[in-house]
Amino acid sequence: MPKSVQEELIVTMAETLPFKILVRQVQRAVNEYLESPTEEKQGFLVFVMQIAMLKHVMQHDGKTANDVMQDINKHSDIMNLFKENNN
Repeated sequence: MPKSVQEELIVTMAETLPFKILVRQVQRAVNEYLESPTEEKQGFLVFVMQIAMLKHVMQHDGKTANDVMQDINKHSDIMNLFKENNN
């Protein structure tokens, strides 16, 4: 999956899922990881934590998924300029 599609998926999930559901998912992921820590379970834990964090930021700042995607694209463009200037 291209990075932009992954980003859009995460942002869309953050926008649409209720925070309470995301907290339950984080809780489940923490429990599963603690029961038997694997790299896959660690990745899932980080994934759901990112979504919950994004939900919080979006609610706090009053941003939509489109606003966040624009911010991500701006940040990506700035980082690309730094890469070009450092080479």
